[in-house]
Amino acid sequence: MYYSKIVLIGRKKTMPTIEVDFDVFKALTARRSTEEVTENDVLRQLLRLPSRSSPTVKSDSPGPDDWVTKGVRLPVGTELRAAYKGQTYLARVALGALVYDGKRFNSPLRRSDEYHAQSS
Repeated sequence: MYYSKIVLIGRKKTMPTIEVDFDVFKALTARRSTEEVTENDVLRQLLRLPSRSSPTVKSDSPGPDDWVTKGVRLPVGTELRAAYKGQTYLARVALGALVYDGKRFNSPLRRSDEYHAQSS
């Protein structure tokens, strides 16, 4: 029996990171008035930069094109990579399902079963 491994690939581009020593981190943290205030907000204030116009709020409720399976929500655009029998497959969340090779699937296991049944 073969098992496939599914890996989430992030949709967001990574931002540059900066290293700060413990004292700087402690000072930044102390200036946060609430949990909603980030270290970035503190730095913007200290550098006298304008605050961001509208913070991005992430909703816990699924969007119409998100894929929800077994209580897990994957946002639209999320890519999944699976290795099966030495071959790598790439699918994307779209239209409320997992889309692979132009076909919609409600389960990665079902996709795997259908794909391999067709190629036998």
